[in-house]
Amino acid sequence: MCHNKQKNFLNYRITSVSYEAKSYGITENMKLIDARRLCRSLQIFETPNVRGKPDSSRVRHASWEVVDSIKDFCETHSPGVTVEYAALDELYLDITKEVTQRVMYKNPSEIQSLQYPFVMDGNVYLEGRSQTISHESLEYRVKNMYPKSYIKSHSLRDEERLFHGSMFTEELLAHLFSHTCFRASAGIGTNKLMAKLAAGLNKPSSITILPHTALSRVGYMVDLKSIPGLSGSRGEQVKKTFGIDTMGELSELSKETLESYLQPELAHKVFCWARGWSDAPVVPKLMMEEVSCGKTFPSI
Repeated sequence: MCHNKQKNFLNYRITSVSYEAKSYGITENMKLIDARRLCRSLQIFETPNVRGKPDSSRVRHASWEVVDSIKDFCETHSPGVTVEYAALDELYLDITKEVTQRVMYKNPSEIQSLQYPFVMDGNVYLEGRSQTISHESLEYRVKNMYPKSYIKSHSLRDEERLFHGSMFTEELLAHLFSHTCFRASAGIGTNKLMAKLAAGLNKPSSITILPHTALSRVGYMVDLKSIPGLSGSRGEQVKKTFGIDTMGELSELSKETLESYLQPELAHKVFCWARGWSDAPVVPKLMMEEVSCGKTFPSI
C-alpha cells in the first residue's frame, strides 16, 4: 500500500509491504519509482485519503475483528488468559495459567500418543542453542525428551512449557483463520520481550518458540531496533555510542560500560533488555485508550 503527499504518482511513498514484495528488496517508505525498478510486476494499492489524511479505517476495523475473534476464543476455551491490545497489528497474551493446567493434568504418556500435524506442517519452530528445530526433528524432541521428566533439566522443563504454549497458540490461530481468514505469526516466550522477539524470527504465518537458552545464538540475528524500547532515537543513540548493531553485541557490554555512557536508569534497562529480561506485565486491554488527531496548516 502507498500514500501520496505529492502529485507525481512515481513519488508515492510505500507504507506497507507484503512478504512477497519484501523478497525483491522492497521496503517501507521507499519511493514507488525505486520499487518499480526492483519489481516490474509490483501491484500497488493506494491508501484512500480523507480531508488530506490517509484513511486507515479499514485497517482498524480488521484489527478489531481479530481482537474480537481472539477474545471470543479465550472466553470460551481458556478464561484465565489475559489479552493486551498493544497496536493495530500486535497483541500480547498471558497464557501462564493455561500452560500450567496443560502440564499438570496431562498423562505422562500422553505426549507420545498425540499427533502434531501443526508441527509436521512446518509452521512451528523451536530456536535452539545451535540451530532452529522444526518438522521431524521437533516432533522427535517432543515425543522422546519431554515425557522423560526424571531426566529433564530445568531448561528442558521450561522448554516443554513453551511448547504447550505453542499448542494453545496453534488452536487460537486456527480459530482466528476460520472466523476471519486472517493469518498471523506468534512468538512464545517467558516474558513479553522474548515473545516479541520470537514473533519476528520466522515470518510469515509461523509460531516460534524462543527459550532463554537460545538467546546466545539468536541475539546476533536480532537488530537493536527490534528490541522494544530501542526502536527509535534511543536505539540509534546506543548504536552510535557503542558501534554495535545487534542484541548479541549489546549483551557483551558490561553494566559498568553502559553506565559510563548512559544514564544509570537507562543503562540498567538496556542491560536487562540485552539479556531478554523483562518484568513488564500483560495488562488487560482490548482497545486503544488514546486517540490522536492533528492537522498542519500552511504558514502564511
